[in-house]
Amino acid sequence: MRKPVDETCCPDLIGKLLGARARFNELLETSICAGAVEFFDAEKFNTNSSVMENLIFGLLKSGGPDHREFAADPYVQKILGEAGILKNLTEIGHVATQQILDMFRDLPAGDERLSRFSVIDTDEMGAFESLLRRVPNMESAEITSDDRAMLLSVTMQLTPALHRLGLIDEPMMAKLVTARKSFLAGLNAQAPELAGRLEVCDPETITAGGAVRFNIMFGLLARHRAQFRDDVEKVMGQVIEESDLEEAIIELGLGASVGVAGARLANAQKQKLALARCLIKKPQILIVNEALAAIEPAEQDDLLAMIVDERLETCLIWIDRERDGLDCFDKIYVMRGGRIVEERGADGHAVTSEAPNPVPAVEATEGSYGNDMQVLDDVPMLSGLAPETLKLMAFTADRLSFADAEVLFDAGEKGEDTFVMIDGHADIIIGEAGHERVINTHGPGTLLGEIALLSHSSRIATVRANGDLKVLRLSRELFFDLIRQDANLGLAVMRSLSDRLVRATEQLQAAE
Repeated sequence: MRKPVDETCCPDLIGKLLGARARFNELLETSICAGAVEFFDAEKFNTNSSVMENLIFGLLKSGGPDHREFAADPYVQKILGEAGILKNLTEIGHVATQQILDMFRDLPAGDERLSRFSVIDTDEMGAFESLLRRVPNMESAEITSDDRAMLLSVTMQLTPALHRLGLIDEPMMAKLVTARKSFLAGLNAQAPELAGRLEVCDPETITAGGAVRFNIMFGLLARHRAQFRDDVEKVMGQVIEESDLEEAIIELGLGASVGVAGARLANAQKQKLALARCLIKKPQILIVNEALAAIEPAEQDDLLAMIVDERLETCLIWIDRERDGLDCFDKIYVMRGGRIVEERGADGHAVTSEAPNPVPAVEATEGSYGNDMQVLDDVPMLSGLAPETLKLMAFTADRLSFADAEVLFDAGEKGEDTFVMIDGHADIIIGEAGHERVINTHGPGTLLGEIALLSHSSRIATVRANGDLKVLRLSRELFFDLIRQDANLGLAVMRSLSDRLVRATEQLQAAE
């Protein structure tokens, strides 16, 4: 489902995919996950796509220009200049570069947050640091055309729904849509070489460079509705089955050209393919050393569960950050500074431990996540944390929206995430259907679900939106990373849990 489409392997593939696209749209809008996909629309800016993808309204072909080349292209700069936004977008790149370097410069190479959220690679940070020292502001006389292209390339990679820096506002989105129309109108005549390296999306046909999933969905999962990811996948599966696409997808996937060294594959695809190659060989020992960093944590967990379920005659050594599913291993070792500081058995019981080291300080900067930082600072468990910790937490958390009566999580579910309420209210509910009872209603600044997250236990209550609700979702991986990096957070967690235990004891005694 993630391989580029080559219709030659299945002559009627185009018709099937277009039919599946229409059916997917129909089913999605009548399902529980209506609004969970932001569809591509030539008249609208897609907030879940990058600035560059919005401008070209499509994809780069294999061998297409990278962001730096695209930003430096004379035709691109001409179009942006005529739209009156070239200078603005370059200035946005300057501000974004400062914020991203402040946020991520001290994270170690290979940190998952770098691959997910930073638009500047680790090996490029030095060059951008040098640029900022040379060009502290955009009025500097020393700025060169190469400098401007570097800064513009940062802007081109920004995805507003992911990089919540508050730099691509609605007026700028509208200007980019206008620039898109001019860009596409003159592309073939004025920049034929560039045109040959791009593929523009068309709702009336398939996009050959896009995956099967891309062509059916013709849009992207909306990050603010990411809680419906599994529901969207179920709709996708139903559509594929109804459209008789299973065999075509298998044939397509195995027969697709991946380019030299997998150049046509995304990083996540390359990592999955490498893992599959290893598993096919049935090795006696398989070491997976941070080899799936480009894959979403939940999908990593699924892959691990699949490998374990296959019960291969393989000694599996899995090197990664702490995540769900590790209790399937016979032994778990935690290392810091090149030595073992904790050992756990199959039951998860820790026999050794050591306090974590704090992360180096990062200067705080303002952004659209500034309000989220304030909300986090108002949470008793998080109050008093270093600004850099709050900033990283606010920026890398998922900002989700729930409509009235939508469920954040159900009682009995495994605790995968914790939620911080930003705006609105939520009811805490106990009891089974027909005998439910609201025991409390919480508002902004409340932390929800942390007990199950910390204890690896099931949720003890259902939490449901009472009116429109906005929350920050902190994954288990992010939460524990922050605990390891900030000793104050670990102490705050212990203090909060102790307070809850005292209150629970007092309530039990009063009820006797």
